[in-house]
Amino acid sequence: MKFKYSVIFTALILSTVLTLWERQVSKHTGQSAHVYFEVVFLQSSANGIAQLFYDVGAGFREADSTTASVIKSSTPILYRFPLPEGDYRALRFDHINCEATVTLSNARILEVNGTVLQTISARQLVPSQQIQFSKVEGDSVQVTTVVGANDPSLNVSLVTPFSLKSDNKGSFTTPLKTGLVFLITFSICLFLFWHLPWQMNLGQKNFMPFFLTKYYLVTVLAFIVCLAVMSIYNKHPDEHSHFVAAQYYIDHWLPPAIGEPAVRNTYTMWGHSYLDTWGIEYFMAGKFAYLLKPIMEEFIATRLFNVSLFLILLIVFFHRAHHNAEELIPITLLLITPQLWYIFSYFNNDAFPLFLSLLVISEMTYKDSPLNQFLNATPALQFWKGGLLFGLLLGILLLSKQNYYTFLLFLGIWLIYKAVALETGSKLLPKVVINKNLIAKYSFIAFISFSVFTARFVLDVAINGESSLTSIFSMNILFGNSASKSKLLAYREEITMYPFRPSTAKTDLQATHYSTYLKDKGLKYGELFSKWHWHESTFKSFVGTYAHMSLFAPPFYYDLMAILLASFSFYILLCITLSKNRSLLFLMTVALLAIGGVIFISTYHSWVNAFQAQGRYLFPTTGILGLLLYQSRSYLHQWITNAFISCLFLMSVYSFLFIAIGRINL
Repeated sequence: MKFKYSVIFTALILSTVLTLWERQVSKHTGQSAHVYFEVVFLQSSANGIAQLFYDVGAGFREADSTTASVIKSSTPILYRFPLPEGDYRALRFDHINCEATVTLSNARILEVNGTVLQTISARQLVPSQQIQFSKVEGDSVQVTTVVGANDPSLNVSLVTPFSLKSDNKGSFTTPLKTGLVFLITFSICLFLFWHLPWQMNLGQKNFMPFFLTKYYLVTVLAFIVCLAVMSIYNKHPDEHSHFVAAQYYIDHWLPPAIGEPAVRNTYTMWGHSYLDTWGIEYFMAGKFAYLLKPIMEEFIATRLFNVSLFLILLIVFFHRAHHNAEELIPITLLLITPQLWYIFSYFNNDAFPLFLSLLVISEMTYKDSPLNQFLNATPALQFWKGGLLFGLLLGILLLSKQNYYTFLLFLGIWLIYKAVALETGSKLLPKVVINKNLIAKYSFIAFISFSVFTARFVLDVAINGESSLTSIFSMNILFGNSASKSKLLAYREEITMYPFRPSTAKTDLQATHYSTYLKDKGLKYGELFSKWHWHESTFKSFVGTYAHMSLFAPPFYYDLMAILLASFSFYILLCITLSKNRSLLFLMTVALLAIGGVIFISTYHSWVNAFQAQGRYLFPTTGILGLLLYQSRSYLHQWITNAFISCLFLMSVYSFLFIAIGRINL
């Protein structure tokens, strides 16, 4: 009887919280969440980035702005910039961030339903800085920047300041409708909590994903497919640049030579092409698109390549969890933020290394995996295919994004730790016993991994006569000036506009783009946070920012996600600390250092190279946390851990369904 009362009480409390949350959602998704600054680019002579600044009381600043990628085009393209709630005093439109001629027309502020709040004529777009020529013709204005421009801007001359406030239309504001929401949520909560005890022991301390976890993951797959097939082309970060790199491999089998005319269109205004990277995802996506080309558009096919990666993860983990749900633990981290779902819904180079890292973790945690069969075999070379497979996975990951090097280092330290045993020795130092059999097998795996890396290096030399290794993004930090004579940097110097040329940073630092080389321009490391708000932008884009970093959820969403993630992290660390398990404490320490390393590398890149406060640079932490969560499962309370994951999943569903899917094409 006491149990029944506790279930009813729990359902009552949760339904009350959900009802209040729904009211909060309705409050923050009124008119202002669906208001945009809209402008038509009749033509643009260059690729670039447009940025709208709005003064809502603190002047023009990065925190109060939104951006969109501008495509070089001779045909009209419509761009929209979302406007949050606030009292708008002024607008500034940085229509492009490079030397270019752009023709603008039909600027206006309107609601998503088409209601126009203000019409902005061509004469209201007034040149502000780095503009050489401006000509108004009818309802359009042609703007030509000065030579070498890196921050041209137009002041938007508003007829009058305006305010955007939520009108709460459509929210459950009447007592009757609020009562209906409460009744529905109470019934659902009561049903779930009444039946959950039959599916999982609420008093059990050992964490195991409960029966809804698989349904959660299948739901995520459905969301990913929806966004992949419904969103229009190039609505996502750098999708065009990623796509044209994959498109090259539809008809080719080998990487292009540096300077090959056929790939000139793959280079961005920054002088970078994803064909210069060593990852194999572009080759695989290109061949995948080749197979699907007869039945669908090529860009949709490349998106479905990333969708297939998520599907493969589900198949592998579901198969391995068939008899033991513990094997789902590493992949449950995909449920805690919709940004992880987002990268599988369009083609990019973030999904593939994440996919590899989770497969690697599964190989380490699943006791019957090919890797563990190889490591546990008594004859050294029995089940050698397991070592070969694991070495190939690590080698391919080594070719992928460099921010996963910290993840690989973390794995290496943990694997070596498992091969070393500490026994009672002298009074001062313990006796170290090394498992030579494991070390030999680790050496075999390392040999396979570096063989993959070496093969790619040799291929690069065979095609170009040298390796572009020291020229690839940020690698010159490690190798210094040796990269300055490479063919790749010479080609970038030739094709890139002046503000983005590598030499400009050395000869004319102030002419470089405003967001690059901040350290050299005198910005202190701490000012990344106090002035540039690196942590705010990174966190938002880690838990749900879509389109070209311009589609946000209401502020309450980020506040709740921060509270939930901080509480969940604290709970896990507390349980591990209280366990007093030496091995687990060591793993936690190494994991925290690795996570700190991932964060520091991201901040350092923003400080030294180009400011890019994006949550995707923190995705290597997913595999790190997946292994930590799995190893600490015996010390985590089942109900509490599943409750945290479920709450984060529900918040993520709200963001992905109503913000990403609901507004991506607006």
